[in-house]
Amino acid sequence: MMLLALAVLAILVIYRQFRQALFLALAAGGSLLLNVLLKERFRRARPGETWIYILSTPALPSFPSGHTMVSTGVIASLLVLLWTRGVPRSVRITALVSGAAFAIGVGVSRVYFGVHYPSDVLGAWLAATAWVSAVTGWMYPRLLPGTKP
Repeated sequence: MMLLALAVLAILVIYRQFRQALFLALAAGGSLLLNVLLKERFRRARPGETWIYILSTPALPSFPSGHTMVSTGVIASLLVLLWTRGVPRSVRITALVSGAAFAIGVGVSRVYFGVHYPSDVLGAWLAATAWVSAVTGWMYPRLLPGTKP
């Protein structure tokens, strides 16, 4: 997901879309940084099994789920960019449904493979969404409900 974000960031810079590039860097990159800070703060132990299915239990703390948080942060950031660019409604809705399905799939897979508790995934979804929403409100206040374009 970070490679996707970096690729889009590079495209935005090449096309001199600096405001959108800054938004993407703050929103997606901030999700990654927030994940690291929350893991350090909470230091929650992972589920007890050493080997589940084909995955070994990672050494990093469990809360919040890093895969879930970064994928949600990147997807949400890219969706906001679609809304700011005036992309046709049908494309935005398709991207929203696809992106939500992907983020949900990542979160569910983390629990399925036994490397996270459900609350780790829920916390990651909420934290990433809150972070991207805060950055969006700061950089694109016209997208907030009740504001006029």
